Amino acid sequence: MKTTIAVPICIILLLAVLTYNSPLIINEQIETLLLDYRFQIRNLISPPTVPDDTLIVAIDERSIAEHGRWPWSRKLQSQLIRAVMEGGPKAAAVDIFYPQSESPEADGALAEVLNLHGKNLVVALGFEVEQDKTFEGEVDDVLFDHAVSKLQSLKYLRSLDAHRVLLPPEPIAGSSTFGHVNTLQDMDGKLRRENLYIKYGDEYFFSLAIRTAAAAMGI
Repeated sequence: MKTTIAVPICIILLLAVLTYNSPLIINEQIETLLLDYRFQIRNLISPPTVPDDTLIVAIDERSIAEHGRWPWSRKLQSQLIRAVMEGGPKAAAVDIFYPQSESPEADGALAEVLNLHGKNLVVALGFEVEQDKTFEGEVDDVLFDHAVSKLQSLKYLRSLDAHRVLLPPEPIAGSSTFGHVNTLQDMDGKLRRENLYIKYGDEYFFSLAIRTAAAAMGI
């Protein structure tokens, strides 16, 4: 009887200590392994359905063979984005960085199509994240317009803290709706989690996925 009671109590106490101390061997090795197995079991029991209303427009080897090596001119990219938007999607995400200027003409062509489709077209924005490095200055006015406008409780937020943003040049920056695409790998190099928001200075910014979903739902 004593053994029957003692064993579960010891196991509970051990798990409590490990949870409190949160050692890397638990979080980064055992837990990630168990997470993979849980997903495999989930996929066997109830495979997730593939949505039939989502389309990936890929810049693949066939595209590069026809239009030349990447990166393409932004004038050509603007034609591609315009063609996609003429198909009438609820929302579209452009998973491409534009951290530097190409030329006034090319930047202007891209900015025109981005501005034309407003909040239904979301562009990827890159942030740089390094341990113990934060941004302490004022957030640029163009970027501030994309920050989360209302937060109910800061104590529940567990975000990445960026120290630099790769903001596109004008007129692209002022014509875009942005969503961040920063995701940190686990120790084994796999991507298991999506960071739904990121902190930069005193502001928070939604991910590309959240922004696109919100646009598609009209939120």
